[in-house]
Amino acid sequence: MRKRIKIIIPLVLFLGIGYMLFKTYQKIDRKNKIALQIKEIPDFVFLDINSNKKFNKQQLNKEKPVLFVYFNSECEHCVYEIQQISYSIEHFNHAQIVIISIEEPEIIKAFVQKYDLLNHRNVIVLYDKILNFEKIFGNCPFPTTFIYDKNWELVKQFKGEVKVEALLKYLNM
Repeated sequence: MRKRIKIIIPLVLFLGIGYMLFKTYQKIDRKNKIALQIKEIPDFVFLDINSNKKFNKQQLNKEKPVLFVYFNSECEHCVYEIQQISYSIEHFNHAQIVIISIEEPEIIKAFVQKYDLLNHRNVIVLYDKILNFEKIFGNCPFPTTFIYDKNWELVKQFKGEVKVEALLKYLNM
C-alpha cells in the first residue's frame, strides 16, 4: 500500500505541474497570436446599430486613422471616456471613431444618442452580437481603446479609462 502511495503522489504532482505548464503555454501562445493579429486592423464583422447590416474593415475610410472604443454603458469609466470624446468631438474630425459594444442595439443607441455621437459622420457605432470582439482583439476590459494610424497600424492600446489628450496625442502621430 505504501509503495502505491509513493508512486501515486509523485505521479499526481507530475501530471498537475505538467497540466499547469501546458495551460500557461496555451495562454502565452494565444496572447502572442493576438498581438500579431492586431498589429494592423484585423478583419472583423459587427452589426451597424442604425441599419443592422454587417460592417467590416473594408468599409472604413482608408485615408484616416481609426479609434476603436470597446465599451459598456453601465461602466462608469466607459461613460467618462465616451463623454470626454463627445465634448471634444471637433478635435476628432480627422479620424474615424468606431464604438463597439456587446449590449443590445437599443441600449447602445440610447447611450450614444445621450452624448450626441450619432450625428457625426466620423462616428461608427457597432453591435457585437456574437461576442467576437475579444476573439479578434484579445481579452479586453471595459473600456479598451485601440488607436490605428492612417496606414492601419496599431499605434497604441489602452485598457481602462483614457483622457482625450492621450487619445489625440496618439491619433495625431
